[in-house]
Amino acid sequence: MKILHASILISCALMLLTTMATAQEKYSATIRGRIVDEKGRPVEGVNVTFDNPQALRAEHCGVKNNSVSTDAEGQFLHEEYCTVENRTVFLLMAPRIGFEYSQKPILPPFWTKLRETNPKFAGLKVELLGNQDIDLGDVPLQVWYNRLELFVTDRSGRPFYKSEDDWASFQLIVRDELGNAVGSNSLSIYNLQRNIRIDRGSVSLSLPEGTWTLELLRSLDDFDQNGKTIRYLAKTTIRVNRKDVCAQARLVVR
Repeated sequence: MKILHASILISCALMLLTTMATAQEKYSATIRGRIVDEKGRPVEGVNVTFDNPQALRAEHCGVKNNSVSTDAEGQFLHEEYCTVENRTVFLLMAPRIGFEYSQKPILPPFWTKLRETNPKFAGLKVELLGNQDIDLGDVPLQVWYNRLELFVTDRSGRPFYKSEDDWASFQLIVRDELGNAVGSNSLSIYNLQRNIRIDRGSVSLSLPEGTWTLELLRSLDDFDQNGKTIRYLAKTTIRVNRKDVCAQARLVVR
């Protein structure tokens, strides 16, 4: 009898969980589209990141996969669910192919200041109603990246970081033309093995097109909660163009 009673309790619990899950996903929608370049050609390997306001996340709204990648035809599909009938969400795009082995301090869903001040990074606004399925058609890719080799040297031009242990303290803050902090970067063990050249004193870095100021910090303790840098080891401003080949930049620690 005890076994039978336990089985009944488990079955009831499973039914309750199923009912709760169904209630939490009252509405569902698909969002599909095709990412294209400026000539209307499909772009493969673009990460399309889903973002919704905190208020919707609190209502158990989201997607099955936060980020999906476009296929060879530039196509993508997001499967969304929500308990709210009318909702506004955003899609933010960034290319992935060609930038696998480089540091990316600026990535979707992008820092708030960047989204507020630069329309390219604001994302694509999508209005959803109930179980409506959305086909966005062709969506031009707004944010393009380029890879550059960032050298970190002392005043004599020699590598500042001389070992993996040294590079482990690498901490970068990126600012836009308005001086807003819009990205940061440090190196994981995986990054240390893939993205740095100890012999050259450099790290592979990928940044969007635009003008950016790079600040090298000793640690994040030198960056306060208001986005201000208290002190830095080195600083430089660079211009990133998508079509530049073998782009380089240099941080000189003085």
